[in-house]
Amino acid sequence: GSRQPSENELAIAQVQGLRVAEIAAKLKS
Repeated sequence: GSRQPSENELAIAQVQGLRVAEIAAKLKS
């Protein structure tokens, strides 16, 4: 649990979060 996420993992998480938000916005409209 104390392992730090790598830069790559953080970048992937950020992209996935943006994609999820984009899809959610499309579904709402």
